[in-house]
Amino acid sequence: MENEEKNKNDALNEYYNQELTNEELLGSGGFSWSKIKAKLINIVLDISFCVLLFVLGTNTAFSSIYENSEISGASMKPTFNANITIKN
Repeated sequence: MENEEKNKNDALNEYYNQELTNEELLGSGGFSWSKIKAKLINIVLDISFCVLLFVLGTNTAFSSIYENSEISGASMKPTFNANITIKN
């Protein structure tokens, strides 16, 4: 019983440790655009997700640090007056 289990494990280890040829890696059909297309789509989605997390994270961080506040006083009074004209 133990011997059979050991033989199974040895056979599995040998199978997983063997080197694969290029044909085996690419499949019997050779070069596969569908695999590359799927991989590129996954990469684009991963990058998009990271950018989205970054934007949401920075927006949340800035809104919690910098709060809107009202400043009152003469120094903040608008200085533009449309009725004044300058003559040269």
